[in-house]
Amino acid sequence: MIRTLIRKDLIEHGWMFAMVIAMSLFGFLLVLIGTTLQEAGSSLDSVRFYGVTLNIVMSMVICNRLVVHEYSGKTQLFLEGLPVSRSAMLWTKYLLGFVIVASTMACCFLFALAIASRQEMIGLRFVLIMTSRWVAFVFVTYSFFFMMGLLGRYRIPLYACLGLSLMILSDATSLDITQHGPLALLNDKFAFERFEFPVRSLVECVTAGGVFIGIAMLMGLVREGSVASLLAERMSHREKLFAAVVIFSLLFTGSFLDEKRKPDPYTIPNAYVRESNQVSVYVESIEDDVVGDQLADQIHADLVSMRDYLAIESVPELFLVNRRDLDSDQFEPAKLQNASGILLRANYVSSDWKYETFRPFLIDVSLSRISHFNAIHEPQCWVLEGFSEYWPRHEAFDAQWNESAAVDRRAAYGVLLGVEEEDIDQWYRYRDRVGESIARSIACSGLVFAERKYGAEKLQSFLREVMRTDQPDDVRADLHRLRLPIEKVWQQTIGSDYREFLRDWLEEVDSLYQTFSERIDKIPRLTADASWVPKSAITYELVITPRCQPNAETNSITVRYEELSAFDQWQPDRLAESQIELYEPGSTITVNESFAVGSRARWTTSLYVPQLECDVISGWQREEVK
Repeated sequence: MIRTLIRKDLIEHGWMFAMVIAMSLFGFLLVLIGTTLQEAGSSLDSVRFYGVTLNIVMSMVICNRLVVHEYSGKTQLFLEGLPVSRSAMLWTKYLLGFVIVASTMACCFLFALAIASRQEMIGLRFVLIMTSRWVAFVFVTYSFFFMMGLLGRYRIPLYACLGLSLMILSDATSLDITQHGPLALLNDKFAFERFEFPVRSLVECVTAGGVFIGIAMLMGLVREGSVASLLAERMSHREKLFAAVVIFSLLFTGSFLDEKRKPDPYTIPNAYVRESNQVSVYVESIEDDVVGDQLADQIHADLVSMRDYLAIESVPELFLVNRRDLDSDQFEPAKLQNASGILLRANYVSSDWKYETFRPFLIDVSLSRISHFNAIHEPQCWVLEGFSEYWPRHEAFDAQWNESAAVDRRAAYGVLLGVEEEDIDQWYRYRDRVGESIARSIACSGLVFAERKYGAEKLQSFLREVMRTDQPDDVRADLHRLRLPIEKVWQQTIGSDYREFLRDWLEEVDSLYQTFSERIDKIPRLTADASWVPKSAITYELVITPRCQPNAETNSITVRYEELSAFDQWQPDRLAESQIELYEPGSTITVNESFAVGSRARWTTSLYVPQLECDVISGWQREEVK
């Protein structure tokens, strides 16, 4: 008879089960791709993300079909008339749904495990730890949704009240729900904890799952199942009104607490502070250094003038701390947790420190954060990066190209390396080819040319629209970019054809190169080839052969490299490893790091050129280890 019950559910709900399983597996593949793009560090992290998203949805859908659909349609009355106990009927439904959910999760886990085993050492204890975590997670979540299914008409209001209550509790207190209950089993340690079982979380979840099953069986069996049947009926008008009042009360409470509890600003003890014109700057004081005091004035003046020029509504607090382990021309942004503001790191007490070198970085990072990163999207990214070099020049604008200005020499050198119209649209690829400093200078030449040709007021209107700060940080910003691409923005603000401007601009920078060609042709140009040399059965070494024409004044060259995810995406150059080597024509350089078979690497060679006051590169290359 149990087999008959299973056949009945499979015949009635089989199409839904097949569709849910197929969509879940397809969704897992998307999750696997997304996790790889985010460089989570392990393919197994996709199992964690799948578990807390699609697996939960799958459990809810299956419990809805097996329990809610059964009781709301009164078909359980037919089953109760069969020669089988009511408890056997409930357990059959519970186990059937659990097997489907757990089997799907197991397939995803085994698939991710097979992929991860190509690049990681997978031990038996590691597999057992991960298996215990996801099995307990599936058990407690499925049991919860099975119990909620028997609550019938009250389940939706209870879902809403429970979700809102957890959000309010998490926001109003220091409680981190990801470190408790089922979410603690599939937290960010899931793919990396190899030695210790999370005993406490496992016991909590198994206990909670048992309680959920007990409540579900109690509701399904008490008074011969009449309680569950009554709960499956439609809500009355009075019950709907009461549920709406409770939900709206929770929403009001949450919004009230959220308004009162704003993130605290980041604080720096003993900092030089500049607060005026709605701009606040904090620079860490290092032994009463004079540089920090002057730097606070310079940064504050720049942000105030930029705010006025771009009509920025509000500028978050900016914090600058000193890092002695950084080079004078190396800068780092930092992510603040539970605090507001922009935090930057630099070694500004170094004797080689130059504010002119730091200034483009300051402008780029500040405007990226202020615009909610909307300005960094292609094909308008060149505007943001060009503005970081254009802004210092804007203060004393000169319509003529100046060979004594490093930014103009870098732009001319960029023309020597080649720049086309499609490079402007695919800015990240172009920057990978010529280097960040050269690309910024090319972009700056575009803004200088636009100001010369169309006037400062029209250019200002264009910059304000491209880097507007009133766009929300959600999908509405994406819709705005689709509705107003850069071509339309240019037409509305400048009043000319954008593509025509690009052609005129590139002709102008080509003439710039012709003007400086005698000097630019003497600047070294880097190229490099690479080969993979076996180091062991599963690892390879990267051997690079750099070439420099004409020969550089220095005999040192820098190799920069890093391991990549499986899919192409933009990589911050500052995160790459650096290796300085002596350079001789025909010599080879072996990278200090080994790469596993099947992994991907990104590498380039760079050389500092005093004439350009920046590094030139051979171009970032992305290769798979075969």
